[in-house]
Formats: sequence, C-alpha cells, structure tokens
Amino acid sequence: MQNEKDVKNYYKSLDEGKFPIINGHERSQKDIIINDIIQDIMCK
Repeated sequence: MQNEKDVKNYYKSLDEGKFPIINGHERSQKDIIINDIIQDIMCK
C-alpha cells in the first residue's frame, strides 16, 4: 500500500474515517500460497 502524498488529502481521508491510501493490491489466495512457499524456502 502507498499513503496519500498530498497532506490535505491525507488528513481529509483521516477526518472521514478512511485510510489515506492511494495505491494498493489485495492479495489473492494464490498470492498468499506463493508467498508462503517462498518464505519457507528462504527460511530453511
């Protein structure tokens, strides 16, 4: 995730009860599985 860079918009989002995020990616189940496999390989 990436935070809003403009300070006014950042605080506006907070005042509205929202996270001040402008970019993001929601991981799919496949992404999670791949991440787990990579972490397992790297940590052993």
